[in-house]
Amino acid sequence: MKLLKNSYLYYSLIFLIALALRLDFLIASDFRVDSDEAIVGLMAKHLIEGVALPVFYYGQSYMGSFEAWLVAFSYKIFGINNFAIKLVPLIFSLLFVAIIVKIAKELYGEKTARIAALLVAIPPSTLLIWSGKARGGFIELVCFGALSLLLTIGFLRKNKISYLTLISLGVLFGFSWWINYQIIYFIIPVGVFVFIKLINLKLGFLKTLACIVISKLSFLIGSLPFWLYNIENKFSSFEMFKSAKDKDLVSHAVGFFEYALPILLGGKRFWHDESLFCGSTAITLTLYVALFAYVLYLRRSSIKQLFKLQADKNVLTELVVFFTLFTFFVFIVSSFGYLFKAPRYLLPAYVGIFILTAFAISSIRNKFLSSSILVLILALNLMSSYLEQRAVPGEPFIYKQQRVSKDHTQLISWLDRNNYNFVKTNYWIGYRLALETEERIKFSIFSTPEQVRIESYEKLAAKYDKKRVPMVLVPEQAKKVKLALRKLGYEFSSIKLSDYVVIYNIEEIYNENVELSLDDVEISSNYNNEIVSNLIDNNINTRWGSSNPQVPSMEISLDFKTSLTANAFRVDLGQWIHDYARKLEVVAINSEDEEVVLLNNNEYEAIRYYVGDDILFPVYFPLANLKKISIRQTGSHPIFDWSMAEFKLYNVNKK
Repeated sequence: MKLLKNSYLYYSLIFLIALALRLDFLIASDFRVDSDEAIVGLMAKHLIEGVALPVFYYGQSYMGSFEAWLVAFSYKIFGINNFAIKLVPLIFSLLFVAIIVKIAKELYGEKTARIAALLVAIPPSTLLIWSGKARGGFIELVCFGALSLLLTIGFLRKNKISYLTLISLGVLFGFSWWINYQIIYFIIPVGVFVFIKLINLKLGFLKTLACIVISKLSFLIGSLPFWLYNIENKFSSFEMFKSAKDKDLVSHAVGFFEYALPILLGGKRFWHDESLFCGSTAITLTLYVALFAYVLYLRRSSIKQLFKLQADKNVLTELVVFFTLFTFFVFIVSSFGYLFKAPRYLLPAYVGIFILTAFAISSIRNKFLSSSILVLILALNLMSSYLEQRAVPGEPFIYKQQRVSKDHTQLISWLDRNNYNFVKTNYWIGYRLALETEERIKFSIFSTPEQVRIESYEKLAAKYDKKRVPMVLVPEQAKKVKLALRKLGYEFSSIKLSDYVVIYNIEEIYNENVELSLDDVEISSNYNNEIVSNLIDNNINTRWGSSNPQVPSMEISLDFKTSLTANAFRVDLGQWIHDYARKLEVVAINSEDEEVVLLNNNEYEAIRYYVGDDILFPVYFPLANLKKISIRQTGSHPIFDWSMAEFKLYNVNKK
């Protein structure tokens, strides 16, 4: 115990604990990166290869490339690997511990600083997870935000103007604005308190104006990459600042209290609906709300002073309180709030949470009570990280609860052996695969999410025969794609690798399609029958449309005066791709008056999943002599009607 009274030894132990917990999470995940992190790694790789790094994270006009620069430096020392990527956020997470300790010591002294050190070193699982995620600058932003509060505290304590501090704050805020918009959480509270301080100093109009101008110019200098980019790109970075709709505000507010705040404080885990254990959410919220209320009670006189616009060295706690509440408010009313089950946009709130919690605990006079509360919070934090199993997040979901594989070794080995350097796969598989092979294997995106981060990959896809490019799919995807390929007239090979199914050697079964004449056909529809002939007029620029929102009873019939032998049909949507049938089945009556299913709903769904929204390719079925075809729309949509530009029938031979 005597050793712990030594500040140097105490904080050394705190940093070792902080490092151990964060490394434990990284080691438990085998330092794996997801594809969002892989983008940072690929940006860093391009930088050290001499490629000009863009101002922002690949594929978007916000979130600056600062973290990629740091990873590039890490690559120079440790080589291109996941450890070098993870090292950057890890270092910033430890810097965050030091800054929180410094703020707490500046505000309240050694006792509170020691408590704050424990809280930030042994945090809820959410902060542990994000202490090792290189997702474009999240933990770096938290560090810079905390540093801005530290600078502001020093500024407010003085009885004179520090122009150097104003310049430093302006540059820091500007640079952080380029890195991540979340710095707004800090800018507004700091700006309000600094402005009130300037008024209280009674500098006069010109000096006050000079301070404001200096701050603004410093901000512009710090954020120069941001503004140069936006001047050249029609201020595209501001497109994401769309006010949340009224209905969203309610869901954001409910989600904040039901999910985001409990996750942030350790009552729940990231992306989890259920509490950590029975009552953990209630216990956590009650505990922190009580401590926050105690802070407000202790500071009641200073809060009154603040309402008189007197921001001096006596209202420093109120700066932290205002910052914390403002962070919660912005999260709820902005587009940030939609991610209440994964509240990474609330990470800056930890700055206020740790400082105010430490202050409240250190202010409780009963040592047993204060110690018990501290132990309880630390126990909750540890349980949020380790109860039953580590809270290491699973790999991203791809399709029907099936995830990205933890190990791509088998897949990469097979692709290399067979000289494949390009595949078609999901976003979450593809960018990680590209990073792991140092871009020896690239990809084009299949299915959602459709966000293209590296456009050159998609351009490269045009050089390959799509049918020759292997598809790397999770098993449930593969089932659907195989069904679609068979209906679209392809044969293929498949192999299981690294928990995926790889579909390759995709070959057409049929020769060139021979179109059958539909001149001798009687066509009718139970919706908008007057223009149904547009469906077989050989004009892609005309269409038949239901003129009503889609309902399951919609049907088009083609009666052949002379039976036709066919084994394929094609539906072309033309330019009306949004009016595709939500569900579709095509049935026929053959020459023996038997009903033949040419396409069922499952097959149609599989084809749309494989092909996408544009056009339905020729659909094949066993050769039959047909007297009638019925095209039935069996789905629903409250807005879109059902439209088709052309229907064609074919008789084709196998190769």
